[in-house]
Amino acid sequence: MIKIKVIKKGCATNMWKFVLKRIFALIPVLLCVTFLLYVALSLAPGDPARLILGLEATAEHVEQKREEMGLNDPIVTQYLRYLGKLLKGDMGKSYKNGVDVAAEIAGRFPFTLRLAILGMSVALILALPLGVMAAIKQNSLFDNFSMALALLGISLPTFWLGLLGILLFSVALHWLPSGGVGGIKSAILPVLAMSMSCLAGIARTTRSSMLEVIRSDYIRTARAKGLSETTIVVRHALKNAMIPTLTVIGLQVCTMISATVLVESIFSWPGIGRLLVTAINDRDMPLVLGCIIVFTVCFSIINLIIDLLYGSFDPRIKAQYKK
Repeated sequence: MIKIKVIKKGCATNMWKFVLKRIFALIPVLLCVTFLLYVALSLAPGDPARLILGLEATAEHVEQKREEMGLNDPIVTQYLRYLGKLLKGDMGKSYKNGVDVAAEIAGRFPFTLRLAILGMSVALILALPLGVMAAIKQNSLFDNFSMALALLGISLPTFWLGLLGILLFSVALHWLPSGGVGGIKSAILPVLAMSMSCLAGIARTTRSSMLEVIRSDYIRTARAKGLSETTIVVRHALKNAMIPTLTVIGLQVCTMISATVLVESIFSWPGIGRLLVTAINDRDMPLVLGCIIVFTVCFSIINLIIDLLYGSFDPRIKAQYKK
């Protein structure tokens, strides 16, 4: 008993070491992303000082504002100054309306998070059973029909599905609102538009992985022992088939978060995606940088969670945490 507790404690310690290692690996990623983006925005046409002062400002006032903001300094100097403020939790002020960038993003992030969680929940709840059933009933009418729908879901662009949903369910049938934030009805169309492509990709991967697993020798041995088909599928086949499926789930979650840029703009959803589009159009550098940093951190956290889930499905992967 004592030995088992020591082993579990050692595994937990190794896992936390792995997590900390991945968190420290995020630092150079953020530095590279922010630097490249800062340089790209600095070289883009337009003048932030002119944006703040307006078109009626004189050239002397614009030049004075540029000097106050440090825009005449070298790009590297400007970036290091921004990085120093960022390390203190200061993302700067918006060029457009002067609001605090960190506060603005914090206020909009829950809306984007709600869309992402609902969209991924819908995709997983529907895709995993669909892929498993398609594999079990290979070459049946259900298999062909479900995979045809999955192929259609992957092929249709997210923005087109969103616009089609508005035309059908809002304009023609008047069942659902066309945009904005309200009750549960206001989230149905954006969630469906976001989740369709992810659902299709996960279902196809689950089917392919299950087909490979259910032909294995240990599955035939389990059937020979008289185990029920449900036990074989859930406890043996699906668990081993989840490794490639988890990889696709991680990629699809990142894709879904990226899709919020389109979906939130189409449905007037007040999240970070819509904020990013507005900031890019206004050439609002602090807002653009803040949104991209949040997206980068989200992608890194998702990849870390997927890596940890690998270990829960395959003990051989968990053993790698100690390295």
